[in-house]
Amino acid sequence: MDASYKARDLLNLIRARTFDGYPACVFEEREEQYEVRITISRRSK
Repeated sequence: MDASYKARDLLNLIRARTFDGYPACVFEEREEQYEVRITISRRSK
């Protein structure tokens, strides 16, 4: 949790680890668990 990332790199790391039908990314902070999922979609101009 204490590593530093560029926003683009962090979004891509999370996106790469979250697929439909599979568990989300999970992290713990102060004895609480959190799930993270991300979807990146291209928008029309």
